[in-house]
Amino acid sequence: MEISKELFLKLTEISEIIYPNEACGVLIGNNSTNVIESVVELENILDSTYKFEIDSFKYLKVEKWATEHGKDIVGFFHSHPNALAVPSSQDMQFMIPKLSYFISSVDETGLRQIKAYRKSSIDSEVTEIKYQVE
Repeated sequence: MEISKELFLKLTEISEIIYPNEACGVLIGNNSTNVIESVVELENILDSTYKFEIDSFKYLKVEKWATEHGKDIVGFFHSHPNALAVPSSQDMQFMIPKLSYFISSVDETGLRQIKAYRKSSIDSEVTEIKYQVE
């Protein structure tokens, strides 16, 4: 998985601005090249410090835009305020196979870490994936 420095900084900024609540959004790009081309922040409608939910109508608008522009939904991102950048049991339960999930760890001092995860099938284990910031 590849992400530009600009988009990596955007993930960082979103996580820090929304802190202490969980930030969330969609990663758009190209599934065949594993390149993230756009980061779209979506509102956490739960306004929560420990969980998130995306408005399905707003997500569908992003998905429609991506399709109309020949792009793919390559994954999602969210932050873990005052917690590690590892998926919770709920995160793992709702992961869509073959999509990438970026999780940022953020606290009052700012970003601590961003890790990425994926699972290959509905029944497979979640594995950490490597990404490159270009």
